[in-house]
Amino acid sequence: MTLAEGSYNASIHIKINGVTLKKKMIPSHAIFVSLIFNKPIYVTKEVLEISKALNPLNDDDFLEEE
Repeated sequence: MTLAEGSYNASIHIKINGVTLKKKMIPSHAIFVSLIFNKPIYVTKEVLEISKALNPLNDDDFLEEE
């Protein structure tokens, strides 16, 4: 995954008969395909650095059902 112009972008690389194809898609779809085929997910250093600056969610961030 990469960060371009303020939004996350993803691509998958598919190897068929020795030929590698690159397909751009939204990150959630790329993650879904990766999970279906049990393949690794790679993230750029830029995305990792930005995610370090974000505040992680905790249980207090969610509303409880009444």
